[in-house]
Amino acid sequence: MDSDRLIQMENMAPIRSLLEELRSGLSSYWITAEEILRESGIRLKVQDKEMFSFKKNFFSFLFLYSFRKAGIEKKMRSGFAR
Repeated sequence: MDSDRLIQMENMAPIRSLLEELRSGLSSYWITAEEILRESGIRLKVQDKEMFSFKKNFFSFLFLYSFRKAGIEKKMRSGFAR
């Protein structure tokens, strides 16, 4: 998929909404992982914008989309985004 088309898709309201859910879930996952690993001496890679991109998380996005279509509430879907 070319970059222009991907950008167009990301800006569509329904997709943008799901991407926000996905990014929120991923961010929560990173925060939890950091807390768990803090005392072990393991340091997570610094998060960059690309880590939360549609392109890098396409399959996670598809799962979130299918959960939405299945009628799973947003509150429950956020757990799946992790």
